[in-house]
Amino acid sequence: NTAADLSQSFSDLRRRNFDLYGAALLSPQLTALPALDQRGFLHLTGFFPTRPQQITFDLLFANVANQWRLFGIAITTPDAPATAGR
Repeated sequence: NTAADLSQSFSDLRRRNFDLYGAALLSPQLTALPALDQRGFLHLTGFFPTRPQQITFDLLFANVANQWRLFGIAITTPDAPATAGR
């Protein structure tokens, strides 16, 4: 992942001035158990429970020299679900 690749991945968030501060403070909630795919890549999928929009993520890691390295990233920011009583 080059700086240009990461810049492209986050370009929509930058364009909208989306604040990722909540992701630094909140624990991620996984929506599936971490799993290895048929190619040996590790998938982590989940969200940060930020409001008014959640930060959802799908991360793909490759094992390089016995270290997990980020190989792919997808981020979306859908509206957070309504809470009970609102």
